[in-house]
Amino acid sequence: MSKMTASSKTTNETDNPQNSSVLSAAEIYRSVFKDYPDVLSVPQVSELLGISTKTVYRLLRTGELNSLKIGSVYRIPKLYVQQYIKLIDSYGLDALKGEKII
Repeated sequence: MSKMTASSKTTNETDNPQNSSVLSAAEIYRSVFKDYPDVLSVPQVSELLGISTKTVYRLLRTGELNSLKIGSVYRIPKLYVQQYIKLIDSYGLDALKGEKII
């Protein structure tokens, strides 16, 4: 078996300052959100984020997750879910508790 040396890396690996195993935001969007409609229901957000519907309703009530409310029904555009995920990734979940996302 031969070992891969630094000089045998592909051009893509050496030109890209980030690790090639890290997915871009566009790749994550395509892989995670592709099976969902543009506007999501509470159960869909629950499934997507891997949390209970009760937690989704709490996030909506506190304003941590933005939404559209049509009558008594919440609808959450994918963009709002992406913003929420990005904020959690940037600041951590504990930093966002109770904070409204504008």
